[in-house]
Amino acid sequence: MSDINGRFINPMGPNDLCQKLFQQQQDKISECDFLLECDTHSQVVHRCLLRAVSPTIDQLCSEECINSDSNHTDSDPNDFHSDDDDDYHENDINQDSDKSHQIRQVKNSFHLGNIPANTLEAIVNYIYKSEILINDTNALELFNACSLLKIQFIQDACTDYLKASLNDNNCLLIMKNFNTNNSNEDNKLVNECIKYAAKHFDSMLEKDEMLNATPDELLRMLKHTEFCIQDEWKLIEFIHSWINHDQTNRYSYADQLTKQIRFQLLDTEKLLEILENLEWAIFHQCVKKALIELGQLSRQSAIAKWERKSDLPKDAELNSSPPPRVASSLKTCSNTKTTEMLSDTTLVCFGGRLSDKRFTMSITCFEISQLTLPVNQLSLDEQEFVECDEILSDDIIRESFTFPYLKQFIVPNLQQMPSMRKGFGAVSLENRIYLFGGRPKTSLQSGEIYDISEESWLEGPKLNVGRSWFCLTECDGLIFAVGGVGDDAGPILSSVEMLDPRVNKWQLLSPMIRPRFGFGICPTKKGMAVVGGVDEQTVELYDIKSGKWQPLAKMEEAREAPSVFAYDDSIYICGGANKAGCLNRTNIFSLKTGEWSQGKSMILHRAFTATRIWKEFVFLIGGRNNTEPSNLIQAYNLKTNEWAVLPQTLPYYVSSCCAITTNVL
Repeated sequence: MSDINGRFINPMGPNDLCQKLFQQQQDKISECDFLLECDTHSQVVHRCLLRAVSPTIDQLCSEECINSDSNHTDSDPNDFHSDDDDDYHENDINQDSDKSHQIRQVKNSFHLGNIPANTLEAIVNYIYKSEILINDTNALELFNACSLLKIQFIQDACTDYLKASLNDNNCLLIMKNFNTNNSNEDNKLVNECIKYAAKHFDSMLEKDEMLNATPDELLRMLKHTEFCIQDEWKLIEFIHSWINHDQTNRYSYADQLTKQIRFQLLDTEKLLEILENLEWAIFHQCVKKALIELGQLSRQSAIAKWERKSDLPKDAELNSSPPPRVASSLKTCSNTKTTEMLSDTTLVCFGGRLSDKRFTMSITCFEISQLTLPVNQLSLDEQEFVECDEILSDDIIRESFTFPYLKQFIVPNLQQMPSMRKGFGAVSLENRIYLFGGRPKTSLQSGEIYDISEESWLEGPKLNVGRSWFCLTECDGLIFAVGGVGDDAGPILSSVEMLDPRVNKWQLLSPMIRPRFGFGICPTKKGMAVVGGVDEQTVELYDIKSGKWQPLAKMEEAREAPSVFAYDDSIYICGGANKAGCLNRTNIFSLKTGEWSQGKSMILHRAFTATRIWKEFVFLIGGRNNTEPSNLIQAYNLKTNEWAVLPQTLPYYVSSCCAITTNVL
């Protein structure tokens, strides 16, 4: 083959040359002057070709040339030595001769360790043909041998092969082998091994090699986002065995490992069994905490079932009727945290009315995180139920839904409200949470403020008018108290007050057009809207700039205690109650067009819920149906127009609670 400049190229030249060299290697002729060897076999190869393929051999041979040049030094004939020194110098010359021989032997050969003959043959074949055959048997051997020779292509090929062929039998072996290396590619393969072991932890427990996992490897598996195990008891048994396998060096990791166990998923009998066994002492502290948390979560159910009552038929009904179930596979465990440890958005629920008509001062905190998971992937445990007042159909349970995940935790100074309040209001602004109004017996003017940075409660400025069953909302950095019921269950209020936190004093504003209580409120782009109330079906809008109220719309019927929020220039009105009972429908009023439309109905009929909006999600917390309060939390996805009942629940059944969200906690 030639070009216009008269240059001729043989395209088969390099290939023919390699073929000829390979034939010489097979015939073991004298030109093959370098020996690659393992414990049992050896292969002669062309030194020049091996140097081109292996940086290790190239460096080795280069050093030999340098050493050879340095050994050829001229002797001075005038150098003097005595006859007594002859024996010494003769012995020295013999030693130098031996050293020279040793160097020559090393530089003409290279030992690859204990590898099989066919692996050595595969490497030699690559040197001459640039192709390598990798399989499950030789992949690790090839990688280790070529790491010595620094043949990068084979190292990369082995890494890719092993990554694609991970299984229960080779995962731990590969992880051990590659954990000794520090290159990025090796770390990537170790990460893949960790991920595989975490994802298939149940089957990996059957491998004896798991007991030899290092503390770092085991912790990385347990903390991995894809960690999965069907039976928490197996995890406890394994961690116990793993520590005892080398207790001297591993006991110090017991605390870190036990924190990865979800003891709350075990039966109470199992937890008590652990406490009675001194050999399981490393778990005792976590087990005690789990028992306390389980007791707190089930207290309301226990009271409802076992409290001594005079209504014997009702007792019998509670004891005999199993509650209906909802999808509840995503279980959570409570954690105790200080303010400094919290960074995610937090949902905080305050007070409310319990099943026995008492009002609680309890505060419940949830961390909110976004989780994408179809509801049809949630497993329904036949033995586990979440009490609710309505049976959810299979169609609802199977409905695909992207929803937030709530994880309950405890803030030590934020577990109880400072005082009893019912029909109160709550808002959060910057690093403070404000509680105002409500009533133990008469409507209160007082308020309490929780300073998140100081982790302490402060006394708030007094309202001008004591009010309960009113609405408290935040808009443009200001807090508004609207309507409600006055002192001594007096007149229904139309008055409105505003608190500027910088001034720390309530200021009376223009009153609403109509007095109302038990209504809904939401901030809008221009101000705030009030919706419905007891025997009230109108909607009013307050313009902050003008300081005036104006009629906005009228609903088809009066709507008491609805959930109200604004999104995308529309006001959403969900649930609430009319004369017939609690509702589940959603109505939408467009602020742009002034028209009503029908939204997707809630799954559960609810009134008196606490309502909070977070990103494109809305939480409806607790509330009640026609007969009793609820501990369930409904969520609405504003983007997909879908409702779901979240697997996470309040630790008690409650209506008329208040809720806030904050990024500071």
